[in-house]
Amino acid sequence: MVSSRAVTVICVVLLASSLPTRGAYNAVVEWQDAVEQVVRQYNISNQISAKFYALTNIAQYQALLANEAQGNIVNDTAVTAFAAHYILSYYWPYKQNVFDGIIAKQIGDLPASEKLAARTVAQPYAIKLIVSRINDSTQQWADYQPASANNGPVGVYAFTPNQTFVLYPQLANATTIATPKANPPPSQQAGAAFAQYSNADTLTVGPAQTFFSTKLTQYKPLDLNSAEYADNFNTVASLGSKNSTARKQYDTETAWFWADLDGTSTVNGHYYTIAKSLLPNDTSLLDTAELFARLGSAQFDSNIVGWYVKFYYLFWRPVTAIRRGDAKHPADPSWTPLLATPAHPEYPSTHTVTAAASGQVLARWFKTDNVTFTVGSEYAAKKLAPRTFSSFSDAAREVGWSRLYGGIHFPHSGPDGQGVGDKVGETVSDNFPAAVDSIFGTNFAATHAASANSPSPAANTKAATGRRHFV
Repeated sequence: MVSSRAVTVICVVLLASSLPTRGAYNAVVEWQDAVEQVVRQYNISNQISAKFYALTNIAQYQALLANEAQGNIVNDTAVTAFAAHYILSYYWPYKQNVFDGIIAKQIGDLPASEKLAARTVAQPYAIKLIVSRINDSTQQWADYQPASANNGPVGVYAFTPNQTFVLYPQLANATTIATPKANPPPSQQAGAAFAQYSNADTLTVGPAQTFFSTKLTQYKPLDLNSAEYADNFNTVASLGSKNSTARKQYDTETAWFWADLDGTSTVNGHYYTIAKSLLPNDTSLLDTAELFARLGSAQFDSNIVGWYVKFYYLFWRPVTAIRRGDAKHPADPSWTPLLATPAHPEYPSTHTVTAAASGQVLARWFKTDNVTFTVGSEYAAKKLAPRTFSSFSDAAREVGWSRLYGGIHFPHSGPDGQGVGDKVGETVSDNFPAAVDSIFGTNFAATHAASANSPSPAANTKAATGRRHFV
């Protein structure tokens, strides 16, 4: 674990053809790389990919904790491999040949008795984790239709150009992993914003609603009649336009740098890459799995909480507002954003919520926000140069600005998204051991945290250096 004083960790991420020196690279990282590749191949969104990242890492972490509790008498790499292989083979059986190849490479030379011992430790926890998510509400159909794009209520989310569906309204009701501490099951209709839709059963009382009502009520969209909204409207109309002459080239590249579109590991993977590069290359499997599990949990929970806020307020997208106009702004029917508008309500920027939550987890782990790192982008088409940040919060702040430059969010949604994400990341970091133990009915995580006397126990005190491909 690095010391509590401010550290500067410089990890250059090269987008070159030759393989650079890595930061941490071990069995946990190799399985994370494998999950990310599946996400890229099948264009899995950041909202959905977060769940699979989290489950893979939590299964590994719990299995390694169980092995630690019995004195590490079983091969840790094999325990890691069996936990990840079972999770991934369950959710993506059509890629099982790939997962078979990875586990064979990692543990193929072990005696059969050691393989059996490792499977005996790991597999029951992978199964229990899967069972715990069978009815987590991500599978439900949320019968929601947006307002009319042409004559719906002013300020209310509507279908944007070429949009025919809404992404994941059911996610607003999903059961979180570590946010908040109590996860009451959905029980009744909630959300005044849905009263106008007779077929809307989208918002119910559940984990995200509880978190929202206790910690996030200060976050809300701008009043359409306020001077601040008028300024937001004019700013995104100018800087977010596809053909903007006011937006600087660097800012255009910022929009693409963090877009993390189809064919990438998503904004979640972007932060896993940062984590991989920052960990010392001799980081233990247990510490790697713990950091990754914390990161995945924060990302999944941040999407659930962010989705609840989105579908509570149902704020309209800039393209709708600008093309329709209002009493203070003439309509501009031809206005087009730089990036394609995502198919869900505008407020807040959940890209930023996820980035901030991820940054909080990393800041807690390294015991400071002031970590310098360099990271690249997966958006190969633009050949973007890697960027250096002096803190995790600086990176999250730029993510917020990137959505404004892309024309898909009002400026207000970035800082508020960062605030929401900070609170999710803090809560996940505080509650993570108890949340893991509650899933499995054990006390391994709490015992491990207590023995380390830290919410992020890592034995290594070296500052991390190294290089890592993003792709």
